[in-house]
Amino acid sequence: MSFAVFGASMDFCLKTAKKRVKMTKGCGKNLERRTQAEWEEAVKTYAEKLYQDYATGKKAPVQISANMTTPNAAKDFIALAMKTSTCSALRVFQRQPVEGRIHPKTKEPVMKFQPYVGGAS
Repeated sequence: MSFAVFGASMDFCLKTAKKRVKMTKGCGKNLERRTQAEWEEAVKTYAEKLYQDYATGKKAPVQISANMTTPNAAKDFIALAMKTSTCSALRVFQRQPVEGRIHPKTKEPVMKFQPYVGGAS
């Protein structure tokens, strides 16, 4: 089984905002190029909105860590992430088979990340 950390991270939101916010605004004849300062402000605003949506649960949590082999490694990642960047709603998820679903070609159970409900640590 593999484990991963899902939640809201400002670093992830900034990276996503940089991809989605365009250097132009308007459309058609009204198309205008943004200055670097305007673009950076738009990116910052969009990233903050994304972060709030992920933190409040309006959007599904996203994977912000690599796959890990133990839940303790994921918990250590959460502790480190909370110290070094702006994060919220961080949870450990485990890759588990989905009940009642079999892949039609491989005849193996369908695997999906689901919240980890392990023992006390």
